[in-house]
Amino acid sequence: MVTGEDAPIGTDERDTLLAPLLDCPVLVLAVSGGPDSTALLHLVAGWWLDRKRDMASVLAVTVDHGLRAGSAQEAADVARQAGILGVPHRISRWEGPAPASGLQAAARAARYRLLALAALDASAATGPPATILTAHTADDQAETFLMRLARGSGVDGLSAIPARTAITLPLASGEHASIPVLRPFLSVGRGRLLATLAVAGIPYSDDPSNRDTRFERVRVREALEVLARLGVTREALARSAARLRLARSALEQAANDVEAKAVRHVWGVVHEIDRSALCSVPFETAVRIVRRVLAHAGGSARPAELGAVEEAVTRLRTDSTVSAFTIGGCIVDARPARDAETRFLRIYREPDRDGGLPRMSVAPGQAAIWDARFRVSVGAWHGTAVDVGPLGSDWSRLITEFPDLSRLALPSAAARGIPAFREAGRLLAVPWLAWMAGSVGAADATAALSGPLRDARAAVSDGPAFSATPLAGPPCTAN
Repeated sequence: MVTGEDAPIGTDERDTLLAPLLDCPVLVLAVSGGPDSTALLHLVAGWWLDRKRDMASVLAVTVDHGLRAGSAQEAADVARQAGILGVPHRISRWEGPAPASGLQAAARAARYRLLALAALDASAATGPPATILTAHTADDQAETFLMRLARGSGVDGLSAIPARTAITLPLASGEHASIPVLRPFLSVGRGRLLATLAVAGIPYSDDPSNRDTRFERVRVREALEVLARLGVTREALARSAARLRLARSALEQAANDVEAKAVRHVWGVVHEIDRSALCSVPFETAVRIVRRVLAHAGGSARPAELGAVEEAVTRLRTDSTVSAFTIGGCIVDARPARDAETRFLRIYREPDRDGGLPRMSVAPGQAAIWDARFRVSVGAWHGTAVDVGPLGSDWSRLITEFPDLSRLALPSAAARGIPAFREAGRLLAVPWLAWMAGSVGAADATAALSGPLRDARAAVSDGPAFSATPLAGPPCTAN
């Protein structure tokens, strides 16, 4: 007897589940070849075809992490199935060495990044970004809830997997692309997708890692079978996650309201928080604000764990003797600034730990994102590639050579973390520092730090040799 838990998805239910996609001009389907994503491929393809839409507006993407011997064949199998359905297919491979620890988390991050890049390519001619669809189910929701519960996660973590989110990627233009991610099957049990495939006789890949108890998710999946006998069902866990998402939205709005009044950004490199506001708002709100500022200021540094941020906020709210400490790639400086704005604590990038800030080569006519904080570029007319890295110890020399730079009231560490352009080790320009110097009337420093001027006689396009502009905010990733 077929019950609700193992009943296949019919056409009417399919249409209801996929109705939120009606306004999406381009779809990118994350299809690994396993049962969940294979069901996604077939259900979406049938739904799209029934609406007489162009199948060229759907792209199935298989991310081959290269972690198993059979992964390439599984990707080829997906390509074959997609071809039968008339759905274009793309294989994106994870390049580079796999980490020694945190393999699944790193693979998941790489998967979303590659999906986002595929979505940008798929929608290049249409304007708005394509919408990414993943095949997460109610089982995935319950498993994620328990995994995060085991880590002592707060409201954000226990909200588990959202039905709708976005991946935000920094672009070389200095802007961020926001790619929508939808999960239409989040209310559907995995057993129903399996039944849908079985009824239609559709084959799928069997990933042996889904039974490997070395992985946390597999162990949690087994534990759910035991918990179900105690009444802790997947459905109950999903309801809890949904309610916590509502609570999270309310907390986010409260933090937005406080942040608008209590946080200010100085020169794009120093981020200040009104300490009296931090001490007067609810603890949860204070933690959210500090986490946001750390994410903005910390650039490409590894984000601080929630527990570490909670401990830092507790110190800032209860210990008036706290002076400065480091967290999440940042320095949190509670010492009085020179301008006596004692109520503000300052947060800025830590320039020296873990080998220092990134270094890269940028070719003429090219732009890049440096340390996830700045868009940097080299003018096409410059002629040779230059190295971009932190200003570092050159700051001490510059502030001695140009005393007017002291008017910026920059902490030395924050200044050392500004991007500088060099050639064969020789400092060519510090364009963002030049802009700041110009803002305080330090004309000599502005001229010296801006870099070479274009030869007006050259038949090339206008524009500065070098530029560096802070990004508006940090890149984000989807759950």
